[in-house]
Amino acid sequence: MRGMRSRASSSSGPPVPRDAWLRLAACAAAAALLQMDGTIVTVALPSVGRELDTGSHTLSWILTAYFLSYGLMLFPGGSLVDRIGSRRVALYGLTVFAAGAAL
Repeated sequence: MRGMRSRASSSSGPPVPRDAWLRLAACAAAAALLQMDGTIVTVALPSVGRELDTGSHTLSWILTAYFLSYGLMLFPGGSLVDRIGSRRVALYGLTVFAAGAAL
């Protein structure tokens, strides 16, 4: 038992390449951006409901439609990544997102 512990704690795997850390950082940044966007929509929803004079039931449908449309776009997005590559899809997606946010 003692030999197993020392062997497991002393073994270290190969170093993680710098490219893997950059990809992890890019994925984490994209996830944070999407989370922030979802939070903004959720926080803004009550004031939108007051301005449009709608009830909470209607607002819940709006929120559901927003997140459902996001979720449904994951399938064609994954297929697009397989066809043209993840870097291009990420750059095109960020461009479209930035243009939409600017509008």
